[in-house]
Amino acid sequence: KYCCNFAKSKIVNIMSNTADKILIPIGFSHQSMIALDQGVNLARIKDSEIVILSVLEERNSMLDMFIGSEVEESDLKKKVTDRLNKIAIEYKEKYQIEVETMVAKGCVYEKICEVADMVNASLIVMGTNGAPKGISKKFIGSNAERVVRYAQCPVVTIKGKAHKDGCDNIIVPLDLTKETKE
Repeated sequence: KYCCNFAKSKIVNIMSNTADKILIPIGFSHQSMIALDQGVNLARIKDSEIVILSVLEERNSMLDMFIGSEVEESDLKKKVTDRLNKIAIEYKEKYQIEVETMVAKGCVYEKICEVADMVNASLIVMGTNGAPKGISKKFIGSNAERVVRYAQCPVVTIKGKAHKDGCDNIIVPLDLTKETKE
């Protein structure tokens, strides 16, 4: 189910003997690359490692009849893996942080949540372009909205094209429910 490339992890948090990890799903869109930059900023603040994930959506049999076979799918997986590895090397060298890469195949939001659990991520940072027009929830895209809903760890969604390097303030909405207090 997975094609994983793990770098050797270092122990950052001596108390728990595990490094804090931030999962950053990217689809190579401009918005997901902005989310990667913001996730890296948070990783530098928290002294965390990052895991970059790209999810290949499953193709249906009708598409396979017209486009191609497993051979093309393995080529796509290799190209995505190579591109993720180049990004990982670039960010390791530029920011001196540990970067792992993973490629998963399946439903985007399910795989993001599954991988977050698998790597024991403390946070997910992902870009969103927002839901399509006509949908009542215009604040967040459907995959991002589902990740927010189903992930076992906190999720930060990044929307918009203009972001600065780092942050001065973080606004946390509270509604006084049990879940918010936790």
